[in-house]
Amino acid sequence: MSLSGILPEIFVPTFEMAVNYVPLPLLTAKSITQISVNEHSDPPNQFSFQVNDPTMELINAQGGIFTEGSRVEISLGYVGNLRKMIIGEVSSLEADFSSSGPATLTVNGFDLLHRLTRGTFYRRFEGPTPNSGIPDSQIVSQIAAEMGLMPSVDTTSARSEPRVQDQTNFDFLDGLAEANGYLLWVDGDTLYFKSVRPSPSSVQLEWGKTLTSFSPRLNTVGQVSSVEVRGWDPAQKQSFSVSVERSGGENLSSTGQQQISQGSGGESGMVITDAPVASADEARTYAEKVLSNQQNELVTGNGTCVGHPDIQVNTKLELSGVGRFSGTYTVNQVTHSLGDSGYQTSFQVKMQS
Repeated sequence: MSLSGILPEIFVPTFEMAVNYVPLPLLTAKSITQISVNEHSDPPNQFSFQVNDPTMELINAQGGIFTEGSRVEISLGYVGNLRKMIIGEVSSLEADFSSSGPATLTVNGFDLLHRLTRGTFYRRFEGPTPNSGIPDSQIVSQIAAEMGLMPSVDTTSARSEPRVQDQTNFDFLDGLAEANGYLLWVDGDTLYFKSVRPSPSSVQLEWGKTLTSFSPRLNTVGQVSSVEVRGWDPAQKQSFSVSVERSGGENLSSTGQQQISQGSGGESGMVITDAPVASADEARTYAEKVLSNQQNELVTGNGTCVGHPDIQVNTKLELSGVGRFSGTYTVNQVTHSLGDSGYQTSFQVKMQS
C-alpha cells in the first residue's frame, strides 16, 4: 500500500509493501510507523519495521499476516520514484508492552539468502572422471535450485579435484566466491555468483548541501605492497607461487607511500599458504582479490543524506566539499529509514583505489 493514498501531499516520502504477494490493506499500512532496510556488500540484507498492533492481531499464529516465514516485499522512496529495496522472509518478532502506551511490534527479516544458513551438509562434488571436480559455477547453480532460487552465475572452469562441503550452504558458497574472486548475493528470487557486481548510476553529494554528514578515515595499518599465494597443483604434482604488486593511484602522501612499501623490516609483503586454490591461475585471482580488498580499506567513511532511493550497494558516490577526502567512493553498506522524522539514507563507503 502506498502512503500517497494516505497523505494528501504529492511529493512525500512513501513506501509500498506486499506480504505473501498481496499488497497491504489500507488500515494495515496506516499501522506501520517505521521501516528500515539495510543492504550489505556482505549479505544477507535485512529489513525491520514497527507496527502499531495493540491486539497482536497482525502477528497472530492463525490468520496474522506478519508471522514468521511470511514473504515480504518492500519498496521505499518518494511518490513517482520508488525502488524495490528487498524481498525477504520474516525471521523474528519483537513486542514492547510499555507502561506508558500501547504495545508495539517490531518485525525483522532477511533476504532469501538466509535460507542457505540453515543446516550443515557433508558431500563431495565430483566430476565425470575419477578424482576430478565440477566447475564451482555448477555447484552454485545446483545449491541455488535446492534452495528455491534462480541461479545467475558466471561460468568457472572445471577443477582437477572435487570440492568437499562440510558446512552450511551459505558458508560453502561464500568460500567458493572468495576462492574465485567472485561476489555472492541475492536480489529478489535470484542468487548471483559473479566476477563483478553491476554498478548503479553514480550519485553526487556535496557537504553542506545534499550531504548531511560525513566521517572519513585514512588508515595505513595492515597495508602491504605485495601479496604472494603459494599452493600445490595436484594435476601437475608440483608446487606453485604467484605474487602480485600494489599499483599506484591512491590518496596517499609520499611518506605514506614509503611507509607501506618499507613495512617494519624493509619489506611489506603478505604470504598466503592456506588459500583454497589448486592452480597458478586460481592463485593469481586469489592474490589480486586480497590486495584489492586491502587497497579499498585505505580510506573508508560513513555518512548520511536526505533519503535517496538510488543509493544501493556498489553505488558510486561522488563526494565533494570534504577537502582531501573528496573523491569517488563505493557503497558497501546502506540503510534506508522511513519514519516520523522523514526519509533518511545512511551509508558506509570505501574510496576507490
